[in-house]
Amino acid sequence: MRRYDTGNREDLTRCIASVEYWAGGSLFFLQCSRKRGCGPDGLYCKQHAKMLTQGKTVPVGRKEDA
Repeated sequence: MRRYDTGNREDLTRCIASVEYWAGGSLFFLQCSRKRGCGPDGLYCKQHAKMLTQGKTVPVGRKEDA
């Protein structure tokens, strides 16, 4: 299970990529809102899976301590 900048836990139906969100002059990193199903282990949306195949870095939420 992962957590994102705002403390939200991972939604297992959504892409694991972390995306930037500006609100009230502050920068937050949220979980991508697109559905999973592509890329390594089917954990990414089409857009982020394509970025991975192009050799780009795609940030993800941090792993929770078990």
